Amino acid sequence: MPALNRPLIAEGAHKSLNTLLHSLHLKAGHPSCRQLEKEIGQAGISRSTIHDAFSSPRLPAQDVVMALVDHLTSKTPMANPKRAKVNRRLVYEMWVRAAERLSEEANPGESPTKQGSAGAPSTQLPQESSLVNSIYVTVDEAAILLGVSRQLIYRMVHAGEMAAIRVGRMYRIPEGEVWRTERVLGHGSVES
Repeated sequence: MPALNRPLIAEGAHKSLNTLLHSLHLKAGHPSCRQLEKEIGQAGISRSTIHDAFSSPRLPAQDVVMALVDHLTSKTPMANPKRAKVNRRLVYEMWVRAAERLSEEANPGESPTKQGSAGAPSTQLPQESSLVNSIYVTVDEAAILLGVSRQLIYRMVHAGEMAAIRVGRMYRIPEGEVWRTERVLGHGSVES
C-alpha cells in the first residue's frame, strides 16, 4: 500500500505526533487501513477512523492513537518491550500537549494574557520557546529508539552531531533530534 497522505499541520506537538505515526506506519510495512482495522479489532476504531488519524488535520482521539502506536510498534522489525514503552510515553506526551494547544486556541480568553502597552490585557498568546515546547528523551530512550548503544549517543552529543541539553549531570535530547538522527543513520525515513 502506498503511504497515507500527510495533513498540513502547524509545527508543534500535533505535527510531531503525526510524524511519529507515519514513521511507525512505514516501519511496519505500510499496512492498509482495512488490515489495521482487522488486526486491532477494537470497537470504535474503523478504517475511516484510522485513515483520519494519519491524514486529517484534526487531532485523533487518544485511544485511537494509543491503539495504533501499540499495534504498529509491535509490527516493526525493531519491536521490543522497551521500545514500545518509550513510544507510548512519547505519544502520550505529544497527544496531551497537542490537546492543550487546541484548547488554548479554542478558548483564548481562559489562558493567561500579556499586558498591552497601555496596561490593558492583550488577547495575544505569548510567544512560546522551542525549548518549552520540546518533548525530551533520555540518552537511554534515544538509544532504544535508534537501536544503538548509549555510548554512541554520548559520543554524538559530545561531538555536536546530536543536539541535547544538560540537566545537572544528565542529558536530555529533543524528540525531533532523534528523528533527524534516525534519517542520518539511515535507520528509517521519517520525513519532517
